[in-house]
Amino acid sequence: MYGVTTGSPSTVVYLILMALAMVFVASIYPRVNFSRGVLWGLAIWGLLHMAGGLVSS
Repeated sequence: MYGVTTGSPSTVVYLILMALAMVFVASIYPRVNFSRGVLWGLAIWGLLHMAGGLVSS
């Protein structure tokens, strides 16, 4: 993973937050029954969020 190898301190935080978000979505999925489009949108949003964490300011 690029963020870990470059020593980006926010990488671990982003990974933890994304894992918590996935657990949350998985826990409410049976009640809400998200469409495939929503699930794909959440997956892409998470991927872009992780990629954005690698950008240094």
